[in-house]
Amino acid sequence: MRVVTMAMLAALGLLVPVAAGAEALRLGNGPDISTLDWQKASTVFEMRIANDICEGLLAYGARGEAIPGVATGWTLSKDGLTYTFTLRTDARWSDGSPVTADDFVAAWRRLVTPATAAAQADKLLHLANAQAIITGKADPATLGVKAVDAHTLVVQLARRQADFTAYLPQAMLCPVHRSSLTQGANDRALPLSNGAYMAVAREPQSLVRLQKNPHYWDTATVATEIVEYHVTEDQQTELKRFRTGDLHMTVSVPPGQLDAIRAEWGEALMVYPSAGVLYLSPNLTREPWATQVKLRQAISMAIDREVISQKVLRSGETPLLTFVPTGIPGYTASPLPWATLSQADRDAKARQLLAEAGYGKDKPLSIEILHPTGDRFRQINIAVAAMLKQKLGITVTLHNQETKSVVTHLRARDYTDLAMNGWNSDQPVTYLDLLDGDRGGFGPGYHNPAFTKLLEVAREQPDLSGMYDKLAEAESLAMADAPVIPLLQVSRKLLVSTRVKGMQPAPGTVTPARFLRLLPAKS
Repeated sequence: MRVVTMAMLAALGLLVPVAAGAEALRLGNGPDISTLDWQKASTVFEMRIANDICEGLLAYGARGEAIPGVATGWTLSKDGLTYTFTLRTDARWSDGSPVTADDFVAAWRRLVTPATAAAQADKLLHLANAQAIITGKADPATLGVKAVDAHTLVVQLARRQADFTAYLPQAMLCPVHRSSLTQGANDRALPLSNGAYMAVAREPQSLVRLQKNPHYWDTATVATEIVEYHVTEDQQTELKRFRTGDLHMTVSVPPGQLDAIRAEWGEALMVYPSAGVLYLSPNLTREPWATQVKLRQAISMAIDREVISQKVLRSGETPLLTFVPTGIPGYTASPLPWATLSQADRDAKARQLLAEAGYGKDKPLSIEILHPTGDRFRQINIAVAAMLKQKLGITVTLHNQETKSVVTHLRARDYTDLAMNGWNSDQPVTYLDLLDGDRGGFGPGYHNPAFTKLLEVAREQPDLSGMYDKLAEAESLAMADAPVIPLLQVSRKLLVSTRVKGMQPAPGTVTPARFLRLLPAKS
């Protein structure tokens, strides 16, 4: 994905005239992003933009449901191993050139190539030869995907994957503009794209500006000409910007202010359940975390999630006693082994486990928690630190950094003790993949061959029901070891201007900008 300047866009005819004085739809998007390369996107903030500028075989609808994208349909072989996708003939890149099956082949090969360093290359792990390619033992050209012709793509799986098509709307599986790749890629690029929008400007620590893609196959239904994603890492500042009309939508609201915000804004406040979780990730590549299961269990049990939810945040989050969130259709999450105990009994058991792990008055423990900048994260971790000190005598030092820096440390696993992380997906297996060794890029470094085997068995089931049953077994097995410390299941809370129409509850993602419409301001 080459670097594209404004002058280059104009020369290519990509900066089409917009209505004089056209107002941008201005959206809060949390912390600054690290890349517009959708194959390297790793945070929900990067994915949100990526899903607007690229389109895969399937796409996300207004409620986060899978809808047709570049593919108009597909067939599956009787053995469940071969998918044949038919691509639409009117799909175009933002320079007007056609999107072809070869663009998907190039993209998927690039995703699994080790040099790409894509955090989510494992999304293609079940394609033929993918495992060997990802580990550097095979040529990317041997990946189980081929273009039969410009509009026919054949995907060969190494083994069944009942939920394979559920991943297809995700941005990392979008095609790439092949000739751009030959120009060289970097994370500052404004990539040529095939989605409803194209990126035309990026101002670090400020915004990313998108413009309607005139060559998008369904451009007639895209109502908003210009969309801006603004950096809004500080929630109080974001609220002030919404209040003054500088933003039409926030990405969140400040913790503890939900009632006041509801009283002030009424129907502009949107609250709905999310498939997202917040948790603490012990660094299992370092001691004492690598071998001290009882220490991890003690810390998890001593945290009173009800207090954090109801008294600290008071903003709709619910205590999380599973790792996979509740409410995903068809999946019954496995609760933590001690979930039925009262908090008093959990505290007593936590003290016992801490002593068995070798810590106490004669051997006090001091730890560090790394967390992203932001009011919500700060309040949660202040509460956690106080609980661990009061109940277990553990001294906690809090260390906050920008979100993208925290992500970098999580991927490198070079943080000292615990790091706060979050995940948002309506696919249960994506949560468990985080616990499978080095997969997913953000896991704590948990290795359990029995757990890995259960994940493999789950993926080989002929249907989702059987797959989900095996995944629940795997979750139960892993969580007995406390490889992560679940804290809260989040609700999505945001302010949406009454001028914005089309916003829908989308538990696993957010409504793509192509479905949003900004009404004219009242004079």
